[in-house]
Amino acid sequence: KGFQFEDEIGKNAEDGDRLVLLIFNLQEYRQKELTEEAVAFIENAIDSAAEFGMQAIIRFTYDWDGRALETEPEDRDRIFQHMKSLEPLFERKKRDLYLIQGVFIGNHGEMHGSNYANDKDIKALAEQLLKTTPKEVFLSVRTPEFWRVVTDRTEPPGSFEEGDASRFGLFNDGLLSSDTDLGTYSDGTGYKNRWEREEELAFQEALCRFVPNGGEFALDSEYNDLENVLEEFPRLHISYLNRGYNREVLEKLENTTYQGEGGDPYDGLNGLKYVGDHLGYRYVLRKVEVPQKIYPGKDFFIELEIENSGFAPFYRKADIQLILQSEDGTQTLIDAREDIRTWKSKQKSIFRISIPQNTLQKGLYQMFLKVEDQKDRGVSFANPTMYQEDIGANAIGEMEIISYDVLSIWKPTR
Repeated sequence: KGFQFEDEIGKNAEDGDRLVLLIFNLQEYRQKELTEEAVAFIENAIDSAAEFGMQAIIRFTYDWDGRALETEPEDRDRIFQHMKSLEPLFERKKRDLYLIQGVFIGNHGEMHGSNYANDKDIKALAEQLLKTTPKEVFLSVRTPEFWRVVTDRTEPPGSFEEGDASRFGLFNDGLLSSDTDLGTYSDGTGYKNRWEREEELAFQEALCRFVPNGGEFALDSEYNDLENVLEEFPRLHISYLNRGYNREVLEKLENTTYQGEGGDPYDGLNGLKYVGDHLGYRYVLRKVEVPQKIYPGKDFFIELEIENSGFAPFYRKADIQLILQSEDGTQTLIDAREDIRTWKSKQKSIFRISIPQNTLQKGLYQMFLKVEDQKDRGVSFANPTMYQEDIGANAIGEMEIISYDVLSIWKPTR
């Protein structure tokens, strides 16, 4: 049973983490069904993370010692049975689950060193997992090769709405640890469907615009020197990274100075700080524009320019609202009707929010942009002092309606 104790989960939450990896070892049940106590144990672990406002990445395995060939069920149907017995739990906890890694097999649950580590069994296990998990929960396989096996595709999806292909992401526990990421990619010999590094990087660059990618460093290597991390993490769209392993690599990044350009606020800071802050999405408000004139009987628009300086996009739809707060504290909420998933990493996005003219009276208004994820947690922008904890929104400035044909120039919130 792989439960990360509550005090450890709490410590990670205090450090600002929003994700926690929970690994459950089912070896005790290799010859029998999961008991109600076992399911309750798993649920309690997920609940412990949720109490601290964290979503769980979960993985199931029958092995912690590199001996999956000996410890996995002898019959694949037993694994199917375990998946099915967890279906009600997955449905109940879908808001608290970010993704599920693997398909229950392999050494450490990493889909290798198993009697079932062949295309036929992996595809069958993946299909069963799809049936027993809600569409709100991402699934992840260990390599791009396995992604192509379970989806029956050689081309990545081109949108967030392409069925199973838009549910399967990747996890790499050999991340940047050798020229092949410890067998994640082909070395050019002996692999039919596993491609060489540059081909697989290009494949993931396209795929992981729509599905998550993350993992851990396994070994110190020239490939995880800061210079290469800064080149490859944006291509891989890395969303999460194990903060506990490999400590040697993490300390190397921490002891390497990041060199930025053009007033980069990270210039001179340590490399691990830069990498950690840019995992996943990182939104920076660059510009807000309001009209200087409005016309009677017509709606007007506020235009925002937002840069995603993170390595990855936001993979789930989010609720986005403009809050206009008058001097007496009255709030007017306006749906932004914007799909946050389209705010691509390392790019700027411009969108407009329409404000019906009859919505507001004359006067001064504070403007806030509220973005909430599927757990109703507020998304904080990277601009200093913008996020207001009391309302869970980002302060973006103020505007004053002087008359119904004049709207004042906006005043930015610093």
